[in-house]
Amino acid sequence: MFIEAIENKAVEEIAIAAIAKKYVEALPNVEYEAVGINPRGYVAFEKEQDAARVFITEKLLSAGTWQEVGTAPVRATLNLAYTLERGPFYLSVNEASLRNPDETSTPIVLFSGSFSYEVKSETILERKNSIHQGIDNWQADLLAYQEIISNKFLGKTSEEKTVVPDVFLMSAAV
Repeated sequence: MFIEAIENKAVEEIAIAAIAKKYVEALPNVEYEAVGINPRGYVAFEKEQDAARVFITEKLLSAGTWQEVGTAPVRATLNLAYTLERGPFYLSVNEASLRNPDETSTPIVLFSGSFSYEVKSETILERKNSIHQGIDNWQADLLAYQEIISNKFLGKTSEEKTVVPDVFLMSAAV
């Protein structure tokens, strides 16, 4: 697994895909099975400690008596599976919190995505090409992820959104 924090980086500064491809070049005999492009980002709610939970339970889910069980407000996690043209996209939406340097915490909604590409090959060259092809999807996958989160979950219009990767704080794993 290769991980790179891409917050505040221009797309051309992101090096993770090139590093992963060099790894495959150096170790071509490994029985690779799949390539995963796994962007993660979050939206912080700094004003109210309960805002991340409210975002998930009131904006993303329908109200119901199922939310009234227990002695504390329900906490929810969403696991979604989309079928896109290139393949499946899995998205998990979680309530979480960030620990600040002053030991306080900031509530966040964490969006963890996963684009998965099966490595199909009979020869080492076919395997390498299949892996490189999956890795080469990273920019299109990151853009699709960004648009789904910004437009569908956060409700931003195309005029409001910024260029990848500065939509919200994110990192990517290949």
